[in-house]
Amino acid sequence: MAAREFPAEWFDHAFFREHAALSRGNVLDYFAKSPFFDTTCAHAKLMLKGTDPWDRRKLLDPRFNGSIQYRLRGANNQRVPFFIIEEVFVKFNEANQPVASLTGVFVVQGIVIFPAPDVRNVLKNRLDNAKDLMETNFNALESFTSYSQSQGTVWLPTAVDDTDFAGGGLASASGAAQFSWKNDLASLTL
Repeated sequence: MAAREFPAEWFDHAFFREHAALSRGNVLDYFAKSPFFDTTCAHAKLMLKGTDPWDRRKLLDPRFNGSIQYRLRGANNQRVPFFIIEEVFVKFNEANQPVASLTGVFVVQGIVIFPAPDVRNVLKNRLDNAKDLMETNFNALESFTSYSQSQGTVWLPTAVDDTDFAGGGLASASGAAQFSWKNDLASLTL
């Protein structure tokens, strides 16, 4: 099954000229107008026949073996409409029982529909962000180190003034220049 390309989000104000608000009774009809709706799914086939496309009993017909179907999740009583629509691939087993595997999740929040990210994309995004942050931090630390063959990598001393310690830090009695915590690490080699 080839992956479909989706827009980031979708909404249709024209739908609300006929319907006051989204509810469990009409949210799937609203979803069917969106580009996220697969026009080859079992629901679309029932629409062409003029029957109720959301009737669960009709969707259990073995003729819909190997088809995409949609299932609605969401609370009944909410001030702001919030629904989750699952896209599932239904295949019937040897006992003629439907077996559904999740292929997509869509969120309806208010009047906006958008695809929910899958776990792989969320993890990939977070790992990429973590890698970029670590790279940025290591690059910043690299400017405070030096390498020589005799000593290896050492911390470079940096002079700081009294303002870095907010008046209560490491003031010396002689008034000589102070050094930051990096000098304490100068003896360390990396």
